[in-house]
Order: sequence, then structure tokens, then C-alpha cells
Amino acid sequence: MSTGSSRAARASPSSELTKAGVAVALTLVAGYVDAIGWLTLDRVFLAQMSGNLMLLAVHIVANESGHVSLQADAIIAFFLGLVLTGSVIEIGMRHRWRRIFVAALVVEFCLLLAFALAGGAFLPPGSQERDSANWPTYALIAVVAFAMGAQNTSLRMAGILSVWTTHMTGTLSSFSEEVIVCLFSLLQPRNRRKARGGFAAGRLREKHPTAFKNIGQSAALLVAFLAGAIAGAAGFKAVGVGRAMIAPLVILLAVGILDWLVPLTAFPSSVEQE
Repeated sequence: MSTGSSRAARASPSSELTKAGVAVALTLVAGYVDAIGWLTLDRVFLAQMSGNLMLLAVHIVANESGHVSLQADAIIAFFLGLVLTGSVIEIGMRHRWRRIFVAALVVEFCLLLAFALAGGAFLPPGSQERDSANWPTYALIAVVAFAMGAQNTSLRMAGILSVWTTHMTGTLSSFSEEVIVCLFSLLQPRNRRKARGGFAAGRLREKHPTAFKNIGQSAALLVAFLAGAIAGAAGFKAVGVGRAMIAPLVILLAVGILDWLVPLTAFPSSVEQE
């Protein structure tokens, strides 16, 4: 199959739907894990770092050194997950490893499995934050935050889909832009709805051709994160960390098997033509 035809195959509606489904599934996992982490690990976000940065500043001003170290632990681990996993994927892309996305999923799966096993013993059902953090708390925060960083960068670095699965502020902003584009497109005269010059902002002009498709994708990601968070909180309250973590692990396993059977990684055209 030629390069052009292979790119066309990857751009088929079924392929695009599969990629969107994978993004939604991973976003649900992120919401699920973030809720459990917030409830069990001293009110630290494990998937969304915006909240941790804000809390870090608050605790610094309040001179609460214990909380400062917890927030810093999560932020540093998440950043390392982004950098190290992104670097591994970049190496794999340069060597044309078609299933490099699976490698990122395996890392995330193993880390979340460790959290499930250790958390099941350390965090019984219904437990909340403890009087003081100890080394298992720091270790569990680092393990899960690294896993979430690895997940957040993997889809984009592997060229599968340009979305973040843990960064809901960005998703909400994109959703608002897409709503604006769709509304103003509908308000234009029928013979001008396909025109790209109707938006003054360059960012909105770029979104115009695909806004109606992307608005559904962004909405699905937001709903998935919310649904995952609700399920995670309910699952932890009902059965504790160990058994509650079975659900996201099963989702990761299913996504990994899917990508192994039908690799989703998309190489840049310059790489494919080498």
C-alpha cells in the first residue's frame, strides 16, 4: 500500500471514531483515578495539575510545609511522566515502532496496578485524609501522578489525536470555541456557511471546517471525565481502592489490546517516506 493510500486509510471515519473512543475511555480513567486520589491521598489532584499549582501557592503563603511537599510531589511526578513517556514515544516514532502507544499504556497499567495493590492495604474503604502524611502517601501520589502524566501525553506524542485526557480546562476552552464557531456558522447566510474568512480570530478560522465534529468530541471528553469521577468516588466508597481500581485497569487493558491488534499510531509523512 502506498503512503498516500495508507494515510487515507487512517483518515477513514471508522478510524477517526476509534481514536475518539480511545480518548474518551482514557479520559474516563483519568476522572476515575483523580477522584479516588483526591479522596484518599490528602486532597491532592493526581490527573489535573492546575488545582495543585493553585493549592501549592496557598500552602506556601500559609506556611503549611507538609501540604506544600504533597502538592510538589504530585506536580514533579506528573511532569516526569510527561517528559519520560514523551521521550520514549518520540524514540519509538523515530524508529517507526507501530505499537509504541501500547508501551505507554503498559507503563500506566503497571503503575495503577501497583496503586491498587498497595492502596488496598494502606487505604481501607471509606478512609479519607490522615492526620499526617507519611512515606506511603508520597509514594502513592508519585506513582499515580506519573501514570497520569504518561497518559496525558501519549495520544498526542503518538500522533493519534490532539487532545489531553486529564486537562479539562483546555478541553472546556476548546469546547467554548467550537460552540462559538458553530453558532456563528449557523447565523451566516446559507451560501456563506462554508467560507473560512468569516471569523476575525485566526484560531476560530482554523476550527471552522471541523467545528461541528469537534464540538461532539469535546463534549464527550468532558462528560467522560465527570462520569469517571463520579464512578471513582462511588466505587471507592463502596469497595475501597483495591477493588475499585479494577474498572480503570480493565479499560486500559481493553485499549491496549485494541491498539495491539489495530495500531493507532500515526507517523508524520516525512517519517513514513523514509
